[in-house]
Amino acid sequence: MKKFVYRFRPTKSLWEFKELENQVVYCASLPELNDPMEGFKDMFWLGDKIVWTNLVKHYVLCLDRVCIQFLLVGDREVLKPESMPVFETENDLPSQRYKDYFEEIHAKFFGAPSVAEYLECLSALRRPVRRDELRYHLRVLHFHALNSIFETYRAKNFMPESPGAEAIREICTRIPAGAEVFRFEEQHPEYSDSLDSMYVAAAAIITQFALIDAAENPIDTVEKKNRNLIARQRGDTMRTVIEGFA
Repeated sequence: MKKFVYRFRPTKSLWEFKELENQVVYCASLPELNDPMEGFKDMFWLGDKIVWTNLVKHYVLCLDRVCIQFLLVGDREVLKPESMPVFETENDLPSQRYKDYFEEIHAKFFGAPSVAEYLECLSALRRPVRRDELRYHLRVLHFHALNSIFETYRAKNFMPESPGAEAIREICTRIPAGAEVFRFEEQHPEYSDSLDSMYVAAAAIITQFALIDAAENPIDTVEKKNRNLIARQRGDTMRTVIEGFA
């Protein structure tokens, strides 16, 4: 180990924060750092059907709590990833009635044939699934999870039928959570070494489209809240869930 560690800091820090006098050095938190690779963790997911089912179920639980916030907060507030209860479980739900509602959501979501097929394919993987690939899989499952939540709450008269509800159902029908991507992997084993790069590229393309859309179609706070839940929240939910286990 080296005897000296060099730290570049503004000179004013010596007297403004008395760093030299107190023999302390301020260390910034990860959100304050300007290098996106600072603190990067090359985490991956690998497990059997029980492990994958629990991960996806926890994603649905976090999404459900976000939906509750979506219904309760004022129209001028935007939901933030920090408000997601990533460390909570079903046992932390506030009442038995709420637990029963979530059990209905859980049964509706996992009861969808396409979702069950997708989980079977995920469980059959014998290779690490890294961040960008996991984000892709959760994007596929997101609308099915959202539809299960909204359908359950509408049946309980907790929320009205909204114009966007039909669009979500249409997405679930036209773009089912099928397993085509896994079939491609089986049919083209020659690309097995390039899978991570493919998912990284796909994530970059989706991000670019989102930036272009935001630049060309400015939206107000209310519409941003809606988009965060339906289109963008899935990425933040996934990232918060995964980083919670780090």
